[in-house]
Amino acid sequence: ENLKLDLASRTVYVNGKEVFLTRIEFDIVKYLIRNQGKVCTRYELLSEVWECEYCTGEREVNFHIMNLRKKGIQGIQTVRGIGYKIGKEIQTKFRIKIFHGNNLCTIDIKHSCLCDSDACDTIYLSEKCKCTV
Repeated sequence: ENLKLDLASRTVYVNGKEVFLTRIEFDIVKYLIRNQGKVCTRYELLSEVWECEYCTGEREVNFHIMNLRKKGIQGIQTVRGIGYKIGKEIQTKFRIKIFHGNNLCTIDIKHSCLCDSDACDTIYLSEKCKCTV
């Protein structure tokens, strides 16, 4: 599975095909990719995606994961009794827009946390800007 998120347009592509997600679904996928390979608890997803600790129950997370799978995002693995993760074998990319000279360019990036630190925001470019500047 190849999973790409366009952060500017909040669009998700699975194997090159656009998949329409709700705000919560998009934020769940974004959070799981940023923590790729790490098990994210339901409580962690609630507090990070919903941004509150007690606003909804853990079953709400299960419901959204089920919907993501129905929409074709099969790379989310259940870790029984704990939560969910996206395995490192899934190819993931973020698509961002940056200004390069006077041009607005689109670049795909890959988030990689090689140090396994929760605070790591290391980003590696997976392609170079294709503009002529």
